[in-house]
Amino acid sequence: MTRFVKNPNYWNGTVHLDAVEFYPVPDPATMLDLLNNGDLDALHTTDQTTIKDLKSNADVVNMLDDTGEESFQMINSQNPPFDDIRVRQALAFATPKAKQLELIGLGEVRSADQMFTPESPYFNPDVKQDADQPDKALPLVAAYCAEKGTVINPVLNQPTCTNGKVNMEYQFVGPSAVGLRSAEIFEEGWKVAFNVTRDEVNQQDHIQQNALGQSNVLGWRQFGAIDPWADSVWLLCRTVGAISLNWPRYCDPARDTILLDAQNTDDPAKRAEGYKALAQNMHDAYTYIFLNHTLWTNSFAKNVHGTCAIKSPEGVALKCTSNGLTWLDTTWMDQ
Repeated sequence: MTRFVKNPNYWNGTVHLDAVEFYPVPDPATMLDLLNNGDLDALHTTDQTTIKDLKSNADVVNMLDDTGEESFQMINSQNPPFDDIRVRQALAFATPKAKQLELIGLGEVRSADQMFTPESPYFNPDVKQDADQPDKALPLVAAYCAEKGTVINPVLNQPTCTNGKVNMEYQFVGPSAVGLRSAEIFEEGWKVAFNVTRDEVNQQDHIQQNALGQSNVLGWRQFGAIDPWADSVWLLCRTVGAISLNWPRYCDPARDTILLDAQNTDDPAKRAEGYKALAQNMHDAYTYIFLNHTLWTNSFAKNVHGTCAIKSPEGVALKCTSNGLTWLDTTWMDQ
């Protein structure tokens, strides 16, 4: 448990709660039971089974948001075999996105084709995520394996192809029953053209290995900043390095120009067109396979109030919740 106590000298008004205690609870079902039994006053989660249960509970106040983060597969474009765009395209075509949304999303999440939600002024309706077309993967993989099948995949330390299929590692965070089930779903789709080695690791190692380029394909969640420029650190050439924040390690000077031009204009229409071009550019690079807009809930017992009362110093109401985060400095509770 981590306990935060209120600051009596807080600059932005009175803080009502004396303290807030945070309890890490890895199992979503246990977390839900703790809330229902009164042992927790609030929780946040992206587990869709838990969200369905919370939505049906009249004694819980739910704040749902899917505009602050995207869920996707991310591909390291520096390591063979995924330094070849044909292999990245093949993985996209073979991805069983519809089944993932059905079995893991449970009808609760919205499908994603890009880093922007349809409500965003930067959403590009022409960008569609390639997936669920395994027949298109086969000729791409066949051509690659015929040319480069003996090149070594440095992550697996073995040739990039065996028996006409591409050898790859898929890394995801665990231990997680949902993560493992998702890995099984993806492997079932990918096996038409890929030999998949799973690597379930804790989140610290997941991030570290990705930053160091020690990966092929990863399950990942990111993006969703209110100002897209805040997400540019993940996309620019200058953030590719030995330790890389451009996680896919993909450098495209044309993308840099798109990002910088969009940031530097004060014309909202030009900025919107720039970010729409960015969505197309990201699609065409095939380093991300977008799955869904990540649905978070911040859920509170009925005696918790004020989480949406936050305002800026100018008195403007601020967004209640984003990416699982919410405000606590205006929160108060019934006795």
